[in-house]
Amino acid sequence: SDGGLAVAAAEMALAAGTGVALEADPALPAAAWFFGEDQGRYLVACARASLDRVVAIAAAAGVPARAVGATGGDRIALGASAAAFSELRVAHRDGFARLMGEA
Repeated sequence: SDGGLAVAAAEMALAAGTGVALEADPALPAAAWFFGEDQGRYLVACARASLDRVVAIAAAAGVPARAVGATGGDRIALGASAAAFSELRVAHRDGFARLMGEA
């Protein structure tokens, strides 16, 4: 997604109607981890019960994979920072109209 991991996860959460919490990667600056755009990274959502199997299938195919967060709740969190899901839904839905003076 344009906007990296954070935007991809937020778009998926908004479409699914649920919150999401992403973990920070201590080896990278937060901005690079959450917002870096890399064509070699993909975000896959799966049931928690399927996580080990998904990671194992990826490893067997030579594709590095790991958990980066979890879905659920009423907020979208990036590491220690969070915003209410309901507020982000309104901003996502109405932001362009407000920008154009139509709200």
